[in-house]
Amino acid sequence: MNGRPRILISYPYFDPAHLAGGPVQSLRNIIASLGDEFDFHVACGDSDLDGPFPPEIPRNQWLDRGSHKQIYLTRPIRQLLPMVRPAMGWQAVYVASLISPRFNAPLAFFLSTIHRQVPAIIAPRGGLYGGALNIRPGRKRLFLRMLRFFNAGQRFLYHVTSEQERQTLHQLLGPRSENIFLAENLTQPPDAIARLQGDYRSDPGVFRMIFFSRISPKKNLIGALKALALSRRAISLDIHGVIDDAAYWAECTALIDRLPDHVTVQYRGPYRREDLFAQLHRYESLLFPTFGENFGHAIFEALSAGLPPVIGRDTPWHEPINRAFGSSIDPDNPEAIAGAIEKLAQTCATDAEGLRKSAHRIAVEWFDRSGGVEAHAEMFRAAVRTFGRTSGRASGHNANARN
Repeated sequence: MNGRPRILISYPYFDPAHLAGGPVQSLRNIIASLGDEFDFHVACGDSDLDGPFPPEIPRNQWLDRGSHKQIYLTRPIRQLLPMVRPAMGWQAVYVASLISPRFNAPLAFFLSTIHRQVPAIIAPRGGLYGGALNIRPGRKRLFLRMLRFFNAGQRFLYHVTSEQERQTLHQLLGPRSENIFLAENLTQPPDAIARLQGDYRSDPGVFRMIFFSRISPKKNLIGALKALALSRRAISLDIHGVIDDAAYWAECTALIDRLPDHVTVQYRGPYRREDLFAQLHRYESLLFPTFGENFGHAIFEALSAGLPPVIGRDTPWHEPINRAFGSSIDPDNPEAIAGAIEKLAQTCATDAEGLRKSAHRIAVEWFDRSGGVEAHAEMFRAAVRTFGRTSGRASGHNANARN
């Protein structure tokens, strides 16, 4: 026993996963920043997006990783549900993403119905934005109606990372204001990313763009490609990311094959963030018309490296990006995306260095005001206080159930 409150984090992917995007990095940063105060245990799957982890990684047993403990589950639904019994002694369960049918969705439903005395924090992670909900919407909206029926809005604490996400959550689940904690994502300092950059060299003949994210409907690569098809400007786009949906990628490649000759697109494959950071200086803009992000690590990282982005409007970056560049737009409108690209390209041709400084400044200003570490700490403290009020009523609680 180390005296720190025990927090279970549930997410389908964690270290050594590096293809699953921003949420993994957010969880790493939470553990690194708050591990002295809280005893974090991470329950995750046993694979990355490109397949299973190596066989030498032990499965289905708690492993001490120094900063936290971790278990790789081979049958997540079957194993997660008994793991959150009151007898396990968690002071809080942090459900990092809500709508994941093979992982956290069953867990959230279980916590809202069977084990209601276990304090839980739900982090929707952008999954409640309209664009994200409209991808395979039937089962998602049914699931949300079931949660509302079981009063999940009042039952859980919620972690949102923007005011926009707070408002969306209110509309869908109706939680009390005091149950919602706005804690902006924890990130690397912008200057740490900028230091990895080489010298920027412009190519006045071609506007060089990059897309780096999972290739899936939510990230809207198809919308980006449709916009490029409308452009009359010479543009190159490099695509970095794991193919998360083979059928969706087939649609993308069909669009790529029909692009005009002055637009070139290359798929560069999956990437490690650290390797990619060292390459961002080769580009002039991020193209990422996502349908919704609760934070958007790719956006922050691009800004830190000095890349002005063209993004979907359902992200926390909507207002600063529109003020600076006018390029946070409707992701369902290829003409609007194409117009934003053209505007940035025109400005880049005359003031590339000014654009890069403005982009980096947005990242620095966000980082300086975020206060994310203390906001996350207070969220977990609130859950622990809830545990203190309910633990006496939890039948079968076993304070000695330690890992």
